[in-house]
Amino acid sequence: MRDKPSAFRVMLLFIVCMGYTGLTGCAFSYQKQAPDADQNKIFTPPTIEPIRPDITATAEGEDKSKEKIVCEDKLSFVEDLNYPDGMVVAPSATIEKQWKVKNIGVCNWNDGYKLKFIEGDAMGANPEQSLYPARSDTEFVIKIKFTAPAQPGNYRSIWQAQNPDGMLFGDPIYIDIIVSR
Repeated sequence: MRDKPSAFRVMLLFIVCMGYTGLTGCAFSYQKQAPDADQNKIFTPPTIEPIRPDITATAEGEDKSKEKIVCEDKLSFVEDLNYPDGMVVAPSATIEKQWKVKNIGVCNWNDGYKLKFIEGDAMGANPEQSLYPARSDTEFVIKIKFTAPAQPGNYRSIWQAQNPDGMLFGDPIYIDIIVSR
């Protein structure tokens, strides 16, 4: 009759088995085949293009499932980030004004949305600026580079968002400075 194996022998056998398993597992290589051109894609990332749906009304009593969503553009001014109203600047100074605003409408803004100069002095800025594409319910920063007029005085430049249909909407934003030598 054989003696029971000692704890040392059991541990040694365990270590040898684990080492062998580890070495043979590391030596195994898996070669992945390139997918066939005819194979369907497993995942296609979503591409969301903001859409301005047609605005239609339904008569009372009609099935609500046939109603189309009305696109409503809204911009809300949140805060001035620099150059507070009445800030004194040097003649011909370059100014990069920044406003924090929020898209509070139901439409996502694409590259068809603009920021348009509507009143005052454009102070050298292009009177039509691209409005950052923004999803509904998001905040973002609008930046415009201005050049202060050379003549001393009070100057204001007022801007408003414009949708792809040419309609102005939302809170106007502005810069209000005092040019002084």
